[in-house]
Amino acid sequence: MNTFLQELFEKYEISDKDKHNILQMYNILPDYKKQNILNNFETLVYKIKKIEEDINIEKEIILWNALDIVRNAIRKYRSEELNNKKFSLLE
Repeated sequence: MNTFLQELFEKYEISDKDKHNILQMYNILPDYKKQNILNNFETLVYKIKKIEEDINIEKEIILWNALDIVRNAIRKYRSEELNNKKFSLLE
């Protein structure tokens, strides 16, 4: 592996997953594009971190939406159960 690239990984504290993904791309690129990655590594890291941040926000939104759906289903079930008990007491 390119030692300069390894130094950049360490400098920017790149996760193992991201290292793997970057290396997969890097290894198949022509030399001029490899150099471009090295020259613009800070920008690449910023974009990766921004994408990961956006994904985490979306995951959180999905989780809270799912929790709302479950809460509403529980409320509806409890309401229906309460109504059924009221009707059975009246019979």
